[in-house]
Amino acid sequence: MGGARAAGLRTLWVTNGHEWADGLPEPDVMTTGIVEAIEVLRGTTV
Repeated sequence: MGGARAAGLRTLWVTNGHEWADGLPEPDVMTTGIVEAIEVLRGTTV
């Protein structure tokens, strides 16, 4: 993810019921499912 952020990109992670690993930089957006992720990518929700 460091490369994505360095390039000015946002990061998105679909949790799919899992928690983010401690010690790693968190993504800009976490969603619980693919539908919500698509909405975020389309800009219809934040």
